[in-house]
Amino acid sequence: MSVRTAALVLAYRYPIGLSALARYFDLTGTDMFVHVDAKIDETAFREAAAAATQQVTFLPDRIAVFWRGFTVVEATIALLKAARAQGYDRYLLISDDSLPIVGPDTFQALLSPEEDYFAARPAEDELRLRYDRFYMFDSAVTQARWLALSDRHVDAETVDRFTRLGKLMKRGKKPLETCYHASQWMALTWRSVDTILK
Repeated sequence: MSVRTAALVLAYRYPIGLSALARYFDLTGTDMFVHVDAKIDETAFREAAAAATQQVTFLPDRIAVFWRGFTVVEATIALLKAARAQGYDRYLLISDDSLPIVGPDTFQALLSPEEDYFAARPAEDELRLRYDRFYMFDSAVTQARWLALSDRHVDAETVDRFTRLGKLMKRGKKPLETCYHASQWMALTWRSVDTILK
């Protein structure tokens, strides 16, 4: 029985990278699911993926993704839900700025349908502070990366996020003895994806 694999791509900057991923995953028989940041036009990404022979699915409901913010997690969950609904066995999380560094045959041989691949370690220093304290990167107003002043206006969604942050501050966070962090690039089995989505 063949193992069905889905590559889940967070796209935000490099249509040429998406094109290279489409060509690479074509060679492995891997379908692609793509989330394009809602802050940008997705036309160039659709054109870049058009040459793929494998299935490329673009998520219709897009999220405005902000660097270091929880919106990265929200977009990832949306990708996992879309692909899991199609019943794949393996799920590869990657961004449009990254490519596997081994050939397609080696890549396929390394992936086990029964094992997860990810690198996690205890969060220390600044990474730990991001859990212990209260930050909100998920708006143009509070985004750490440079944005033009005209793009940093306060809108209703920003106010809503600050309201929810205020409620969390009042309630408090669960104290954690150890907090872990990991790369967003990983390979997961369907069992792990089901656990995450629960």
